[in-house]
Amino acid sequence: MEYLKLFCEKTGIADEDYKFIESKYNEMYEKGGKDEFEKLVVRMKANDKVSYDIIVVILEDTKKFAEKIGIHEYTMYLMLLISSSQFLLDIYKERKVDVNIFWDTMCDIKYKIDECKTVYNVIGTFVPSWYRAFFDIQIVKLGRLEYQVYKSRYDYNNKGVDIKVDDPVINIHIPSCGPLTKEEVIESLKKAYKFFNFDGKLATFVCESWLLGKQIETICKEGSNMRAFYNMYEVVEAEDDVGFYDCWRVFGVIYDNNPDKLPQNTTLQKNIVNYLKEGNTIQTATGFLIFDGSKVL
Repeated sequence: MEYLKLFCEKTGIADEDYKFIESKYNEMYEKGGKDEFEKLVVRMKANDKVSYDIIVVILEDTKKFAEKIGIHEYTMYLMLLISSSQFLLDIYKERKVDVNIFWDTMCDIKYKIDECKTVYNVIGTFVPSWYRAFFDIQIVKLGRLEYQVYKSRYDYNNKGVDIKVDDPVINIHIPSCGPLTKEEVIESLKKAYKFFNFDGKLATFVCESWLLGKQIETICKEGSNMRAFYNMYEVVEAEDDVGFYDCWRVFGVIYDNNPDKLPQNTTLQKNIVNYLKEGNTIQTATGFLIFDGSKVL
């Protein structure tokens, strides 16, 4: 349990959540599940061959194991990720990557715990397959944002860069860890520019998010953090998200196509509800951001 305590301390997991997770480990051991659980952990061991298909099978087996032991599947996914992360820490050390980057990246698990508690009232994670890219060492968190080397799905020729489909770009992910201020975004981009060794060249970043959809121009006033983030990108494709999948990110609930049922505790929530009630649809969009090492072009 020493690693569990270290993990929770380093990632800022609340003490009451740590105690709950610890109790579930003890419950699993008392029910004779230690050996089977450790086999699942070994299968998650970080390497270059942890494909999405492999992760899906491991998670299916984890769900079956959780049902057999009598622990909620979301909690068991969380336990699997925490225990498997110890292998990932070893890989970071072997590759001489700053361990502080490892711990910052693992904070994403803490954010997912908070989201799972909000949406389902369960200490765990309901999006475990998302971590495939973490366990094959693809995603790192550098400051406010997370980054992943990615093959471009689009041609893009502007602002001094010429990107073709399948050219490498840096994909941006936005963890739910507080305000998205312009200052923090720029500082994060500077860290990524250095980490990925652009060395005087223009860096091409790509982001796919509801935060780049056209609704931002209506629901967020000019000068706000979200509008500033939106303005950094040149959108190349947008599509309607009819089911508003990302609803839980803003409202903490799954959307049932009735905006009147959504909480309206913040200005953003109220604006989105009004936007939906006017017959509009939330978009998810993909945009390019070009960075020269100090500023967005």
